[in-house]
Amino acid sequence: AQVAKWKKIFDDLERYVKGNLVIAIYDLSTIQDTYNTSTKQVKLKVTPGVKIVPNRTTLWVWKTVLDNFSRIRVIPENKGWASDMNLNSKYRDAQSVFQYAGGTHFFFKIDLYDVYGDRIAQIRELSFQYRPTYNADFQVIAQFKYFDDLKYAWKPVEFTVPIGKITDAITPRIEGFYTGSSYYTESDGWKPTSLPWCLKTLDEWQELLLLQRAAL
Repeated sequence: AQVAKWKKIFDDLERYVKGNLVIAIYDLSTIQDTYNTSTKQVKLKVTPGVKIVPNRTTLWVWKTVLDNFSRIRVIPENKGWASDMNLNSKYRDAQSVFQYAGGTHFFFKIDLYDVYGDRIAQIRELSFQYRPTYNADFQVIAQFKYFDDLKYAWKPVEFTVPIGKITDAITPRIEGFYTGSSYYTESDGWKPTSLPWCLKTLDEWQELLLLQRAAL
């Protein structure tokens, strides 16, 4: 009964972590251009760009579950069923549970449009990697501190466009945010999973921080 209970807990944790591990923030407000006379192309640099930060709520849930399991499994009367859990590498220990549960690869899809609303360039995959490692000293910190941490820096968005496609107004647009290698099908292989609820503008990010502080 305990093995079935904890397997369900870890399966539920897996689904939750996959969909909520990070918050994807974007600010595409500034565009700088550089013209290359030899190639007749314009390099456009959009800043500050995009970034991901850990979702504090998700980390807290993940750590709480694994802390509880780590404590329960060492109690003498639990060693029997806990050793049965060890037979399956998916549930072998706190770190492997998380590694199974959370993807490490996240990416933005970003398109560039001209004044007529036609797409003139695209970035299919602007990638980020994130995988925290669980241990007894793992600490979940305030949400705003992840934003300020240099480990989670902005990435500028860069396009190269033929000069003939440039119009008076051009608009970069986030078309999607995904986590990769989330599930497998024989026809398509590994496919990414869209995470639109993770996307936040800079203003939406500030609103999220205010709501979190108000809840404390």
